Amino acid sequence: SNGNIDWQKCYGGSDADRAWIIKKTNDDGYIIGGITYSNDVNGFHGGIIDGMIVKIDSIGNIQWQKAYGGTNQDFIRTINLTNDGGYIVGGESLSSDFDVESNNGDSDAWIMKLDSLGNVAWKKSYGGPGTGGDGARSIMQTKDGGYIFSGYSSGAGGDIISNNGLLDYWIVKLNSSGNITWQKNYGGSDYDMSSSIIEGSDNDYLVTGR
Repeated sequence: SNGNIDWQKCYGGSDADRAWIIKKTNDDGYIIGGITYSNDVNGFHGGIIDGMIVKIDSIGNIQWQKAYGGTNQDFIRTINLTNDGGYIVGGESLSSDFDVESNNGDSDAWIMKLDSLGNVAWKKSYGGPGTGGDGARSIMQTKDGGYIFSGYSSGAGGDIISNNGLLDYWIVKLNSSGNITWQKNYGGSDYDMSSSIIEGSDNDYLVTGR
């Protein structure tokens, strides 16, 4: 509370590693998501960049650390807690193997459901053939037990119904197994990207971005 450092730690491998999101967990620890270039991080699949998640306790000790992705480039951008003690994870992927289901062209929005130890329960890729790529920047579990993510899409086709311009806000509602129940595109003729989504009290959602 007085601005002094309680503890500090470094995580990753022998190359570059970046953390983009951190959330407090129910055990007073933290879950950290980002990317790694380090081929000595547990589970690294190649392709220069993998997503990386680190679970730490309340004083920063590593409980588990894993890389996720395939043999192309994979980015973890968002992570949130789920009611079963696990995690829902989102980002972008250019891969179509290992921890990534498939690829529709350029980058896809990449979603994984993890258990409490970081094991992959299911994995899904969503996107189309647009050359600007598609991605997830915010994800959460919804009151009905499904999930919703917000991010961006380019072009129409594949999983994407419509397109308004170069990049659109892309809002996708999933059921508990990760199948799409509905989706919406919002934007104009230029670049629009959603960076955050939360669920309101009246079966509505608040979305922000740029």
